Amino acid sequence: MRLFFAINFQKEVKDALAAVQNDLRRQVVRGNFTLYENLHLTLVFIGEVHDRQAERLVQIAEELEAGPFVLRFTHLGRFKRDGGDLIWAGMEKSAPLLSLYEKLAARVQTAGFSVEERAYKPHLTLARAVRFRDFFSLPDYKMDPLEAEVTGISLMKSERLKGRLTYTELRTGL
Repeated sequence: MRLFFAINFQKEVKDALAAVQNDLRRQVVRGNFTLYENLHLTLVFIGEVHDRQAERLVQIAEELEAGPFVLRFTHLGRFKRDGGDLIWAGMEKSAPLLSLYEKLAARVQTAGFSVEERAYKPHLTLARAVRFRDFFSLPDYKMDPLEAEVTGISLMKSERLKGRLTYTELRTGL
């Protein structure tokens, strides 16, 4: 099974992010927008694991301790891709988020899993393979700041069910 650790958000936050997606939909020639139920912030991507490894990851989720904190989404950004850009919601720097990431990444590595070596760049993916209309400028898009309370982390399973990417929460911690 394919697993990752993530922060899931309350309905109000997802509703606000979906409104941003709807604004962007009117500006694209094409794009694949993240499904409402899949909106999340990835902390650590694990990849394919077998059941015994998954049990250890569940344990990590249950044992990790960190207090609740607030993230503030403030802007949009993009990662350039040949087949179309990945568009994301970015946030103000957050010491509690980076501390949480570092603790989680260290525990995951200690348990024998690999963690990406590049620096963690927190972002919430809104759409993939996006091509904007010629007149649209993403840097000029003004996103209303959005506060999101983080009350837990989740171990998530990623799979395709009936052709649809589906994320299922396996365990919550924090």
